[in-house]
Amino acid sequence: MWKVESPAGPFRVVREYVSIGQWPCYVSGMKRPVTLPHLVQLRLSDELTKKIDDWRRVQDDIPTRSEAIRRLVEQGLTPPK
Repeated sequence: MWKVESPAGPFRVVREYVSIGQWPCYVSGMKRPVTLPHLVQLRLSDELTKKIDDWRRVQDDIPTRSEAIRRLVEQGLTPPK
């Protein structure tokens, strides 16, 4: 990880970067979960995307769309009690 700082002034910016593979990536305030090694990409219809967004907006913590999909998959794969 390395830091890049803008010159001193009223709007000084410090950004942290990490190398993922051979490409440097900006580290935002929201950290990616470290324990998720597999990238899965999929395409969703507008209808399904809207349903997911509607579901996540009624959650207490308003998860990101990716986190909402992970939670919904977990719920779907958990056997009923």
